[in-house]
Amino acid sequence: MKKKLQTFSLVVIALLLIGIIIFEKGGNRKEEICSGVNCFSLEVVDTEEKRALGLMFRESLAEDSGMFFVFDSPGKHTFWMKDTFIPLDIIWLDEELQIVSIKENATPCFSDRECEIFKPDKEAKYVLEINAGKARELGLEEGDMLKWKKDMQ
Repeated sequence: MKKKLQTFSLVVIALLLIGIIIFEKGGNRKEEICSGVNCFSLEVVDTEEKRALGLMFRESLAEDSGMFFVFDSPGKHTFWMKDTFIPLDIIWLDEELQIVSIKENATPCFSDRECEIFKPDKEAKYVLEINAGKARELGLEEGDMLKWKKDMQ
């Protein structure tokens, strides 16, 4: 029995080490989205669970960072600012990464009141959230094309 427990413990430790190595390797991966020479480091969220959490409960977002939502298929994906502490610009992009809609300065909303729901007029496959005011500062407009730089080392 003691031998089985030792073997089991070694297997668990080995699996944990493999998981840490895989996580670290993935953690070194860098992705960006750019408009001309202006780029944002991305936190890519591509699962239902990650998309549901988004930037909720975060107190800050680095100046040159953004959260990039990847959906399985294009749609009129809605967003709200429930329990999001950071004012944001929400930018919807089609499959070619062309901006189809922008909501500037979406303000935080807390669970003690009803939150506004933001919806694009056109279908989008991706949504980029950046600090409020950045879209205007960079002159981003509907029709602009962005470039997603994936898996950079």
